[in-house]
Order: sequence, then structure tokens, then C-alpha cells
Amino acid sequence: LAAGAELSVGVSDMVAKDPRIVDKLKEWNIPVVTAKDVSRNSFDLVLDCAGGFSRFSPRIGFVELTRSGVDKYRGVSRPVFVADSGKIKRIETSLGTGDGYFRAMEKLGYRNFKGSRFTVFGDGKVGAGIAAYALRRGAHVSVVTDTRLCPAKPLAGKELRRLDFRDDSAVAELLKSSDFVVTATGKKDALSAVAQTALLNSRAVLANIGVEDEYGETFPADRVLNG
Repeated sequence: LAAGAELSVGVSDMVAKDPRIVDKLKEWNIPVVTAKDVSRNSFDLVLDCAGGFSRFSPRIGFVELTRSGVDKYRGVSRPVFVADSGKIKRIETSLGTGDGYFRAMEKLGYRNFKGSRFTVFGDGKVGAGIAAYALRRGAHVSVVTDTRLCPAKPLAGKELRRLDFRDDSAVAELLKSSDFVVTATGKKDALSAVAQTALLNSRAVLANIGVEDEYGETFPADRVLNG
């Protein structure tokens, strides 16, 4: 708006929204569109997150914010700029998400992380950022990932414990003693049935950082922070 653009704001089921903000946009006479309004092809650019508006047909093209939405753009006829691939996004995602997770946890009353046991699923930009901030707070951090594809690397000057996601027995044993669990794989239904069962029987505080439901639709929503 400050640059003189004609702005519409999109809301989709892919990303959580605050209805109070939607009401405020309408008060300000800013059009609000949904992913179902695909017949509205008057846009020059669509700035998207998680591919919620990939069926639109903007004149110039799309900007996709997160890696989770890239697959939804395969085969579209317009250019797609993937912001997630840029160097600046690595800084924002790793540092911003790691900082944001812990600020949210502290606001919820979890403040003493020293000596606690953290398990992070996924060691991409988001997972690495959360792991780094957990290490700063003195936590013991384990990362569950694809060890065949992701070579071990020191993080924040320390070696993390790394487990392969295919090793169900080791992962289940790890989850039994975890105090905090964060999913950051970017993949829907990422957790195996064995991991789900282990978490249901654990005392861990669970969070999902990705836009996808990584715990799975059969997993009770009330066991994960913010549903």
C-alpha cells in the first residue's frame, strides 16, 4: 500500500489466520480473497505461502515464501520465484524461527530449558535454527532426519545426536525421554505410527513448526500446542 499498489489479502486453509485481522482488513476496505476465488485473474503478482493460491493465474507470476509450497507449483504456466532458496531466507528462517519458537514457549510459561531433552524432527533451515537456539539454552538436543542424505555437521560448535527416521525403535526410545518435541520436516504426516504411539505415551510438550500437519490427522490435535 505504501508503494502505491492495489492490494488484496488472501486467506487460505494452508496457513492459520486471525479472524480479528480479517475483520480489520475489511474495515480498511482492503479486499480479502480466498483460494476459491480462482476466477479472479486480475492480479499482476501473487505472493503466496505454502501454495495456497497456486491455481491463480497472475499476469507476471508468483512468489512462494516457503519450501513446503514448491511442489504445488510444478507445471504452472507462470514464473515462480522461490524466496525460500535465497540466502536472506536462510537467515530469516534459521534465526527467526528459532528465536520465535522460544519466545512463544516462554510466553506460554516454559522458561527453564537448561538440561532439558529436545528432539527436533528435520534438520533443514527451520530445524537447524531451533536446534541452535535450544543448544544456546543448555538443552540436550537430538535431531531425527534422513542420515543417508544429510551428512553430520557441527552446529553452534557442538555435535548433535542424530538419528535416522527409519530407525523406529531408536526414535521411540528417544521420544520416551524427551521433554520437548518439535516437528520441522515440512512434510505432511511425517511421523511414523511408532513415533505417534511413543508420543501419545510421553510427557513431552509438542509443537509443529511447519505449515503442514506433520503429526498426522489421526494424532489428537489437543496434544500439540495451538492444535
